[in-house]
Amino acid sequence: GARFIFLPPGLPAPKHLDGLAGWGLKGTARAEADRLGLPYLALEDGFLRTAGLGGRKDRSLSLTADQTGVNYDASRPSDLEQLIAGWRDIGAEELADAGRLMALMREANLGKFNGAPDVAEDDPIFDAGPPVLVVDQIARDRSISGGGCTAKTFTAMLNAAIAENPGARIGVRCHPVEGGGGRKGHLRALAAARGAVVYDANVSWMSLARRAARVYVATSHAGLEALIAGAPVTCFGLPPYAGWGLTDDRMACPRRNERPSLEAVVAAVYQRYCLYLSPLTGQPCSALDIARLLA
Repeated sequence: GARFIFLPPGLPAPKHLDGLAGWGLKGTARAEADRLGLPYLALEDGFLRTAGLGGRKDRSLSLTADQTGVNYDASRPSDLEQLIAGWRDIGAEELADAGRLMALMREANLGKFNGAPDVAEDDPIFDAGPPVLVVDQIARDRSISGGGCTAKTFTAMLNAAIAENPGARIGVRCHPVEGGGGRKGHLRALAAARGAVVYDANVSWMSLARRAARVYVATSHAGLEALIAGAPVTCFGLPPYAGWGLTDDRMACPRRNERPSLEAVVAAVYQRYCLYLSPLTGQPCSALDIARLLA
């Protein structure tokens, strides 16, 4: 029964609103909500997002709507953080659904983005055995600063991966949209200079992470997908899934003192926090519904 109006960017909000919604930390909506003392609803992409890479013709299948903060901004609590911290409220059937979702994600190699072929069994990245993968991100992505990282974090992360895994093949996983619209990562040149493999093949991340010896991330959601794939994960920043005892954390978050299972985190992230809209019916649906469609 609510009424919604669209406010063009940069214009002051009219009077008598109950709240403002905007895209994460972008634009002026959050600052305008703070100025007016109104609740702010932060909208963001969901974590089973699209059947492809998320272009204009690739329909979005999920969103998140956070009334407390923004899921990638670790400087303050968010609805997602509170859902994970409240993991004891997640029932047995929800945990069972989370287990089914994880199994399907592994079986069909699903992730936030989809549509890429699975990595070949004889891909050269595996020539020296299971590789150690360092996940790059697009420069100036807000999740990087939101998780307490800078461009220097990626250099430190690559150096640590090399130092901590002597004799292992180190591969830098480039972001799948790097190069589009001038978007650049952080590690391509440095990886080449340090003798690491620059891995930019168009393959599904889950199929690659399933065969990794270890995965290093700053704040990328690829780290949670790697946990689901069964890989050990080191986090140099504070993405939403870090700090709960499931990852090797190089940055502390004292607020995150609960120790949920991976199934509980998956239930909180994918089943409770994300909102899904079926492309078949136009109606709300579940994470498992979307995963089955993607599979």
